[in-house]
Amino acid sequence: IGFCSNLNEILLNPPGETKFKEGFQLLVISEDDDTIDYIGPQNIEINTELINKGAVKIRPSEHYLLLGWNDNTIEMLGNLEKYVEPNSTVEIITPVDHVDELHKTHEFKNILFNQEKLDYGKREMLNTIDYSRFDTIILQGNNDLEIEDADTLTIATLIHLKEIRDNHNYEFSIVTELFDSKNHNLMKANQIDDFIISDELISSAVAQIAENKLIASVFRELFKSEGSEIYLKPAENYITLGREVNFFTLIESGIQKNETVIG
Repeated sequence: IGFCSNLNEILLNPPGETKFKEGFQLLVISEDDDTIDYIGPQNIEINTELINKGAVKIRPSEHYLLLGWNDNTIEMLGNLEKYVEPNSTVEIITPVDHVDELHKTHEFKNILFNQEKLDYGKREMLNTIDYSRFDTIILQGNNDLEIEDADTLTIATLIHLKEIRDNHNYEFSIVTELFDSKNHNLMKANQIDDFIISDELISSAVAQIAENKLIASVFRELFKSEGSEIYLKPAENYITLGREVNFFTLIESGIQKNETVIG
């Protein structure tokens, strides 16, 4: 995905004409440093006829339902503002009104907010929501409670949401924040959505940085709204569908768009 120069400068998604010099290090995504395979050139023929040179589709606005609130919510929504398209929406359901807090700390141009003061922990209330309006539900832990109590409420709400989604064939995804990584094991049998586990994220990052301090610069680059970011994008943005194609052709299509293809 990039390289580290001999001056310890990090460059992700480097220009296609970049030439490596003595002392440069590759930045590679892998499960571990001993799972990286180096292979020589194989079938590097590029089929330029299959490269899609047309305009890339503009991303639509996104619509979120936020259940819960904690000390990190304002910062999270401030970061979300930097990534979504204009006219995106976030509907907030919590027992306490928080919208005024948002506008005191951030200027929101892309997100429109609506707040309802309701107890989202009750199934009867969850049944009244029109979920067809949302692409994603964000379920946040309540740090006013003890960790176990907060995660218990979160997991119970998550189970209700999945039942509602399955019973009505809704297509929204769910992002869930848990405070204790051990509680994630309770949900492994039906792990089809995203989990954010606060202590596990921090410990994983610290472990990698302890092994190689330059990784901190990589994380800083990836986690800011400017510069290089990682996205899932439609394959038709890059190549003609329905035709056999090698990965080198896909890489070349990404280079022509000033992007690095990962996968």
